[in-house]
Amino acid sequence: MTLATLVITLAILLAAYFIRGITGFGSGLIAVPLLAHFLPLQFVVPLCLMLDFSASLVLSRHGRRQVRWDEIRPLLTFTVIGIVLGAFLLLKLPREPLLASLESLRR
Repeated sequence: MTLATLVITLAILLAAYFIRGITGFGSGLIAVPLLAHFLPLQFVVPLCLMLDFSASLVLSRHGRRQVRWDEIRPLLTFTVIGIVLGAFLLLKLPREPLLASLESLRR
C-alpha cells in the first residue's frame, strides 16, 4: 500500500465515521464503495465490518442507560433471524457471482 493510498483510505474513513457520528449510521454505506476504488473488496468489507463493530461497542457502553428496552425487545427476534440468515447465505452462496456483482457496481 502506497502512502497516497493510505492517506486516501484514512480520509475516506474519517469522513465516513464523521457522518456516522452525526447521523448514527452510514459509515459502511460511504466507506465501502469509496474504498473499493483503491483497495480489493476482500479487504474493504472485513475492514469496515471490524471498524463498525468496534465503534458500536464503544458507543453502546456510553448510551446504554438511555436505551428504551421496551421498544428494542420486539426487534431482537427479527434481528437475530436476519443475522443468522445473512451469515448462512454468505457462507453457502457461491463466492464468484457475489464478487462479480460487487465488482460490476464498482465500474
